[in-house]
Parts: sequence; C-alpha cells; structure tokens
Amino acid sequence: MTSRTSQASRTSPSKSRPEPRSSRVSAHTSRTSRSFKLTKSGETVPHKDVRHLRDYFDDLDTDQSGTVDLDEMTAHMMKTMVHDATPSVDQRDVYFPPSILGVFKQHIEEREELHFEDMIKIVYPKATNKEASLMAKAMEPVKVATPPKLGYDKEEELDVEKMWVIWDKDASGELDAREFKDVLMDLGVGEDNPEEVAEVYRQVDTDGSGFISIDEFKHWWFSKRFS
Repeated sequence: MTSRTSQASRTSPSKSRPEPRSSRVSAHTSRTSRSFKLTKSGETVPHKDVRHLRDYFDDLDTDQSGTVDLDEMTAHMMKTMVHDATPSVDQRDVYFPPSILGVFKQHIEEREELHFEDMIKIVYPKATNKEASLMAKAMEPVKVATPPKLGYDKEEELDVEKMWVIWDKDASGELDAREFKDVLMDLGVGEDNPEEVAEVYRQVDTDGSGFISIDEFKHWWFSKRFS
C-alpha cells in the first residue's frame, strides 16, 4: 500500500487500483452509484474514493464519536510525520499533504470538531452542500444482523476468496450488478432471465447498499451449497 496523492493542492484520495467502469448514474442516486457527479464543475468522484475517505475519517475518529477533535487530529499529524520520515513504515492508503491536514486542523480549531461531511467539503470544495450531504450519507454504515456461521472450513473459504478476486474485476472490494451477473452466468443461473438475476442480487445484498460485499457473497455461496 504505497499509493499516495502527491499534489499539494486539495485532491481526492487515491488507491493503487484499476479505475472502475464509468458511472451511468449521478450523485442523486448515490446509494447505488459507482460515482458522484458534481454539478458545478462537472467533476466525477468515484464511489471508491469517497469510501477510502470515509475509512480515513474513521481511523482519525479513534474514540468512535462520529467526529474528529483536536487531540485526535494532532495525534494523527504527529504519526504522519513519523511515517514520512521512516520509509520502512507502511504508508496509508489515503494520504494528504501537510497543507490539507492543516486545513482539517484549522477547521477543528474554529469549530471544535470535524464531521465527515466537513471533510468532504474540504477535499472536494466544488461539491455543493447537498452533494456533500449525499456523499456522506452514502457512506453511513448499515447495521444488519450477522448471518449464522455455516459449516465450511478455512480451505473452502480461501477457494471462494480466490474466485472473488477474479469476479471483482475493478478490485473495488464489492460486486456491482454487472459483476454479479457475470458470476451467475458462469454458474449457469439466470441466463436470458434478467428478472431472476435482479431478484438473486437483491437477496444477496442483505444490507441494501446496492453492492455485494465479500461477506454477503460468502454467506450466499455457502447457503446455496448447503440448502
């Protein structure tokens, strides 16, 4: 994990992954979109970039309060300085130069805390308040009941994870509708029956996020085998 944003200006977080397929929907359907389109600038922000930014925010929010305070921000800045001076230490997936961290800190000093929506507005200054709100809400965790553990062993689980890497073509960590359709086609399910494919997709996407996580996929895979 060595990919870093190198520009000193406000930039979107990046990760060394292939670019996802181009989006066909706007930020106004953000819960099921692969990207968010900013109306003022016409800029398209990949869903995965906002997800990485949310992960970054959650790492800063060490007390899990939902906001970042001055102590948390200062501790992170000190840690970043040590990491930059020590090449052997793994760098973060999302990296911001000191200038951006300084903007985060200044916001906290003025308003006592930093919300995720505030961070979005700083990183993507061309986003409107409504767009920033939609992006933030799209990243909110969805609480769902943990499915019961099925009777499969570690070797079987590793086999599924190897197949997952092949099916997750854009390496986003999730399957979208098109990728999952390819899975079903490989299994000979739902051929020439888009309604069946859509129904299976809804069943597997248990948290209703619009995407299928590897945990949801494993549960579906082994449930299908044991049913």
